[in-house]
Amino acid sequence: MNAFPSVRRRQRLAAWMFVVLASSVTQVSVASPPSVPRSELPRIEQQIASTDPRQQRTALSNLQWLEGGIDNDLSERFLPRVLELCISSDKEIAVSSLAVLGTIARHPGIHRKHGVSILAAIATALQSKSAATRSTAMHSLNKELVNALPEAALPLLIDSVEDKDATVRMWAVILLGKSKPNPSVVTSLRGAIMDSDATVRRFAALALAELAPQSRDAMPELLVALRDPNGEVSGSAVYALGRMGEPAFEALFDLADDPSGSIRHHAIRALLSRGMSDSMSDSQGLRREQLVERCLEDPDSRVQASAAGWIAFRGEMKSCVIAIPILVREASPNGSIDGWNAYLNIGRCLKTFATGLADTKHADIAFRGLKQFDSAYLKSFVLEYQQRFRNSGDLNLKPLFQAAAEKAAKREHREFAAQMLAWCRSAEKE
Repeated sequence: MNAFPSVRRRQRLAAWMFVVLASSVTQVSVASPPSVPRSELPRIEQQIASTDPRQQRTALSNLQWLEGGIDNDLSERFLPRVLELCISSDKEIAVSSLAVLGTIARHPGIHRKHGVSILAAIATALQSKSAATRSTAMHSLNKELVNALPEAALPLLIDSVEDKDATVRMWAVILLGKSKPNPSVVTSLRGAIMDSDATVRRFAALALAELAPQSRDAMPELLVALRDPNGEVSGSAVYALGRMGEPAFEALFDLADDPSGSIRHHAIRALLSRGMSDSMSDSQGLRREQLVERCLEDPDSRVQASAAGWIAFRGEMKSCVIAIPILVREASPNGSIDGWNAYLNIGRCLKTFATGLADTKHADIAFRGLKQFDSAYLKSFVLEYQQRFRNSGDLNLKPLFQAAAEKAAKREHREFAAQMLAWCRSAEKE
């Protein structure tokens, strides 16, 4: 039976990833209208200058779909009228004007020259009773404008974190995460991570991650967010805590012994993150290695899988031997976390073992690791893996087993390596 990810399972994973990505945006356009040719610009100017709301709506729609987009010169030409229409009593016109304003405001010359006027229009729109108007106003902001005029922009964002509409709050926390860190921003995001809306909580955690390590005052809220019932929120909190580095180490280390398997899993993931690895001391690194060894025997399969994946990535021979059964289980359809990563980590372990066979000091341990595999599974895995990665220098198994077949000190090791090499060559012929 083929235990590593099937084509069907990978297709299901791809579909799931599409759903996750789609869920992070507020609107998805099913079909875009055709581009408006630039030859229509004189007519658009007449329409937008009109007092007829229908003409104004048509002009704003045409500007949004103008062929080649709104360049800097056109932005200068249309900005005064767009600013006037942003405060229109007609909700549709106001929303369309704010959408166009968002495009115009992205030009560096525009937001440097007209930033104050643009922010004034957005501030007015944020007072609207219409959630759609407020949401579009918030979306029309960009990080360049926020960071160019922080004294005017940040209060708008911080106030909008308390807006009644979740979409407005979401865009506010996203933009706060792109701003320059300061205490008022961090304080606002600390409150947002306790928001009633899961999407707002998720983006608040991600914003705090973007501001790390200057956002470390939010660690208490992030530790609470690890227990959030929404997986995307707790996962984002893991990422943020990992970005905090060394200051979060002790709290996460304590949580690695939490009664909840989910919390232990989150804690070990954060402890194994790159941000944590780059900032911890040597003594903390040693404690983490000892923790990882214990995690291989954790009753929660997700904790085991995270530890085994890290060990495979590190390529430590003895630990890889212990990790292999866990990785094989995780690469099966019944795995608890990520079968594809487990699949790649099995390949990493095979690379470690192949290198070890050619080294007298590690050959016996490497051989023991290889003999853990069921022979049918190992053949099936090598054939599929080598066919997939034969042109990838970092993942190609053939050169390593070829070296082992030539250099291994023991005959049985050379013979085993030769069999692996034959499978690799067979895969390349298919």
